[in-house]
Amino acid sequence: MYTLQLFSVRDAMGQDLRKALKSVAALGYQRVEFAGFFGIEPEALRDWLDESALGVFGSHMPCDTIEDDFDAVVQYHHAIGCERITINRNQLYSQEAIDAFVAQANRLRLKLLGEGIRLGFHNHHQEFETNFDGSIAYPSILERTELDLQLDVFWSRVAGHDPVAQIETFGKRLQSIHLKDGLLDGTELPFGQGEMQLPTIARKANELAIDIIAESETLNPSGLAEAKICIEYLKNLES
Repeated sequence: MYTLQLFSVRDAMGQDLRKALKSVAALGYQRVEFAGFFGIEPEALRDWLDESALGVFGSHMPCDTIEDDFDAVVQYHHAIGCERITINRNQLYSQEAIDAFVAQANRLRLKLLGEGIRLGFHNHHQEFETNFDGSIAYPSILERTELDLQLDVFWSRVAGHDPVAQIETFGKRLQSIHLKDGLLDGTELPFGQGEMQLPTIARKANELAIDIIAESETLNPSGLAEAKICIEYLKNLES
């Protein structure tokens, strides 16, 4: 099943979300992961998803947004048939910040589970790096929370890790990966144009039945053009 992180097509989403969903479906994607809802009412969004025959894998949202408007967030996700929220955009640059995040994430995970929604964590490279005070965020996320894991393989590799080894060792907590290409200096590129070993990573994820979410963020020349490159690349891997 082909899934697209919709941040990849944020230009098209901002112009005409309904049309963007139709275009994503026309490329061959069957599911989407949201990164913002652009002020669209949930009932309208549910209708647009249905008319494009798109399933919802999940959504990305900051922890504070969930906590600050918990009931509305839950109601919105129920209305569009979304049972997974993944935390993004974290500033875990000190032990104090890490401790506060762990407490908040653990609290929210249990509240969301009570509403039938799973909570996960999406990494960037910073969570694997040593902060000024010697702290490192990711070990605390692994050891002090029960959050589902969504591994962004590109940012993991930029931080010096082996995504294939992580896929093998994270076990059942690893629910999905963001498949992304680029250079190891952090420059993102469309699929097949960077230094990532995407075939090897995709093969391991498929072997372990880990969901693969395509993402390409450079909008070069447009989000939909990159989304097309992504799905054609994935289809070629299977041929």
